Amino acid sequence: MTARLIPVVALAAVLVGCGSEGRPKTAPVSGRAVVNGKAVEGLSLAFHPINQPNNTVAGTARTRADGAFEVTSFLPSDGAPPGEYAVTVIWPDRYVTEGGQEYPVGDRLNGAYAKKDSTPLKVTIREGENRLDTFDLKPR
Repeated sequence: MTARLIPVVALAAVLVGCGSEGRPKTAPVSGRAVVNGKAVEGLSLAFHPINQPNNTVAGTARTRADGAFEVTSFLPSDGAPPGEYAVTVIWPDRYVTEGGQEYPVGDRLNGAYAKKDSTPLKVTIREGENRLDTFDLKPR
């Protein structure tokens, strides 16, 4: 299994293991991510619960042209379960489709925010609406 499939497989395991009645309750999460102060479309964000297995991803998002994003865990834009998260971000060179899923390729941020254990981006998701501070990213 390739490394890029591991987070997707972990998320799929969570989705399969939790029916709509048994899955964790989510709270809406939105925000904005920019690179050197400028909005970038296509940044790929993943929200990793802190103190959970390395491959656990609770939610993902992709920025629009204005840099805005909404987090998706189980349903589009449903947010993430309340908790503490490390946020990883990559700025792919492109996306490829494999097996009906789209995957990012490359990272124009040069890995500065790509690893759960070293990303400086940490957030707390609470019950109710969550509007995150803007992530102003700097490539390495």
